Amino acid sequence: MKAALIRAYGAPIEIADVPRPVPGAGQLLVRVRAASLNPLDAKLRSGALRWLMPLKFPAVPGFDFAGEVEEGAGGWSRGDRVYGRTDAKTGGTHAEYAVIAADVADRIPQDLSFEQAASLPLVACTAIQALRQARLAPGERLLVIGAGGVGSAALQVGRAMGAVVSGMAPAAGRVDVVLDTAFSSPTPDTLRMLDRAGRYVTTGFSISLLRRRLLAMLLSRRRFDFVVSRADGELMREVSRLVAAGQLAPVIEATFPLERIAEAHARLDRGHLRGKIVVTVS
Repeated sequence: MKAALIRAYGAPIEIADVPRPVPGAGQLLVRVRAASLNPLDAKLRSGALRWLMPLKFPAVPGFDFAGEVEEGAGGWSRGDRVYGRTDAKTGGTHAEYAVIAADVADRIPQDLSFEQAASLPLVACTAIQALRQARLAPGERLLVIGAGGVGSAALQVGRAMGAVVSGMAPAAGRVDVVLDTAFSSPTPDTLRMLDRAGRYVTTGFSISLLRRRLLAMLLSRRRFDFVVSRADGELMREVSRLVAAGQLAPVIEATFPLERIAEAHARLDRGHLRGKIVVTVS
């Protein structure tokens, strides 16, 4: 099969022929029709996360997928349209076929194309996880920092949860919850906007955040936390429910064919995205 390959940290990404993966017990073989890129892909490619998520070379990147079941398991049948994010720690979906745990996928909502479906799983699941961790309640004020994939999803998920949502600093008053997708620790401006009993959650991680988290538990009513995204079937079913209810829609910045995935990564590296970069595979 054709797949994107990384042969070393920092090396150019390329397209090559590799063996088709073989599913094990409880796994699906999915014919990938579309996938998408996330900042996590860039961090893995550069080696920034080698201490936490080391790659075994050659590595196939990619976490999000949308496609059709080729070999079924766990109640799935050949031809079922499925989407989700792989449970593999280092990706594997930027290829014509991928092996996925049967219990982390969900059926693609009827109105979504493969490209639209592939843009949602990691960012939408991360947004749901983060706002649940923050215990966001109806009527509370939510500030989302960063307008990329997770930020775009969180603005929609927050509204669906009944919050008063903003992507800009409030003109007056403070906010109850901050979801920060741009920084790994709150800036002084963010702290000034956060209520005295507010909750701050980031998609990043830093030692300074960990120190602040521990001190706040002892000395303050504020809470500071970080979210670790995970593959989870229940989260995917919630994503599908929100899509079906018209409360969550894909936000796509650009689409590239698999053969131009190096260009897709270059666009990801430039940053300032307002949505997801999608790769059409087959």
